Parts: sequence; structure tokens; C-alpha cells
Amino acid sequence: MKKIHVLICMIALLSVTSCVNLDLNPPSAASSENWFSSPEEVRISLNDFYRSTFFVIEEGWTLDRNTDDWAQRTNIYTIAAGSLNASSTSNPNIKTVWSYTYKNISRANRILEALDKLEGKYSTTELNTLRAEARFFRAFAYSRLITLWGDVPFYVTSITPEEAFEMGRTDKAVVLKQIYEDYDYAAENLPAANNNSGATRVDKGTAYAYKARTALYQHDYGTAAKAAQDCMDLEVYDLAPDYGELFRDKTRGSKKLFSLLLTQATLNWMKTVNLLHRLSVPLLPVRQAVHIMHNLRGNFLLSTK
Repeated sequence: MKKIHVLICMIALLSVTSCVNLDLNPPSAASSENWFSSPEEVRISLNDFYRSTFFVIEEGWTLDRNTDDWAQRTNIYTIAAGSLNASSTSNPNIKTVWSYTYKNISRANRILEALDKLEGKYSTTELNTLRAEARFFRAFAYSRLITLWGDVPFYVTSITPEEAFEMGRTDKAVVLKQIYEDYDYAAENLPAANNNSGATRVDKGTAYAYKARTALYQHDYGTAAKAAQDCMDLEVYDLAPDYGELFRDKTRGSKKLFSLLLTQATLNWMKTVNLLHRLSVPLLPVRQAVHIMHNLRGNFLLSTK
């Protein structure tokens, strides 16, 4: 009889505890439900945009190997060989550029939505500066996508996986309009200088310069010239007197538009190919950062480093 009473008590206890909601947010740790509660948490999230991992093209020059800028005696890469496809086995870097770029777009959208919820609780100027940084990186991501692929899936709010699978391609002209709006907002609300924690963060000049580069890629020369002039009017960046000097080791020094922190993997790779003597460590300037140039006819040119 005693055993029966114990069993009944255990069943009753289980029936009570099974109704308790165990899907709780840890009160002493960050989660998707309690993060973005302050500008500082937003700023921490923005830091992730400066990871070199997300800059596949700039970090290791891997995609250059698939262009006529690169020649290698021991290997023929997929584009030159005519064997390129979207699979990770054919060329994993192309798939990585696509997926990582969309990761940054999704993160930027979530940050922007979080900042909207902080309105009225913190300084409008501070929130707008953080919003400008997120919009810069969203513009950067979309400009990369339309440059490489043309029409692409396009969204400016958080979406579900189901919505992503159903999404088609948007005309790149529509995407470009949003890119220009994001860069303009960034240029208006970012500070003229934005150095922090040893890294050069994006600022007004960065927004103008990358808008100019995007416009050049899209053959929108009027917009490119205007953005380049706006960048120069800040009187922060100097014009290089000799275009060729930008490509020589001893004379290519210039101000950074923004910089990325090197990953250990990239640092190890640079050691193997003896590149450290030419680069500033631990900061690696974005290799394709725009430098505003002015030729003899008064036209604006953009060069890459």
C-alpha cells in the first residue's frame, strides 16, 4: 500500500512540473530576446561587421585567382577552365561571398529594427549614428551583390526562412536606389572621423567614397563624380599626385577609409606567402578601399589598393 501511495505522489508531482514553461531566457546572459537593450549592445553587434571573415574577396585574394589578374603554373581555376558552378565543391569562395553577404544584410536589418525600439529611450543623435553604420554595411553588401550578380533577392526587414525560399530576384535598379539612400543616410549621420579601439570605423568620407565606387560600377558617372567631390570637400583625404605610386610598396601609403581586424587564419596565411613585410599588422586596410584621384582633365577616378 505504501508503494502505491508513493507512485501516486510521483505521478501528481510530474503532472504539476510538466506544466511549467521551461523555455526561459537566462537572466544573467544575453539572448535573442533581451539583446539590443542599449546603444552599447548595438555597438557591440556592429563590431562584427569589421571581421575580415566577411570580406572574402579582400581577405585572401581568393576570387582574384578566377580572373585574368592571376596566373598560376600549377593550377587552372574554375572560371578559366569553364567548369564553374554554384556548388561548394566547384568554388567554395563564390558560395561564401553570396552567403556571407546576405548574413550581413540580415544582421544590419535586425540592428535597424532594434534601434527603432530604442527611440525615446536614448539620444536621437547617438541612435542615428549607430543606424548610419548599419545602413552603410547594408549598402556595401547590396552593392557587392548587384556588381557581381545583377538582379538579386532584396529585403530591408527581417524575414523568415520560408519567406527567403519564396523570394525571387529584384531589378538591380530598385536595389541601387536603396543603396544610394543608405549611403546618403550614412554620410549625413556618421562623424567625420570614427576611430575607435584601434580600428578605423566607417565615417562620412567612407560613405561618400563607396557610393562613388558603386556608381562607377553601375556606369552612373554623374552620381560618382558628385559623391567623389563630396568626399574631397571634407578635406580629410588627400589626392595622390602620382597614380602609379599607389601600386608600389614603398610609396603606396595613404589614409584608410576603414580597416578590418585580421583573423589568426589570415595572419598565418600571410606568413606563408611572405606578405607581412608589406602590411600593417594587426590592421589590414581593405584592399579595394577607394582612393579619390583627379586626373589632368578634371575627371574623377577611383583606384583600388
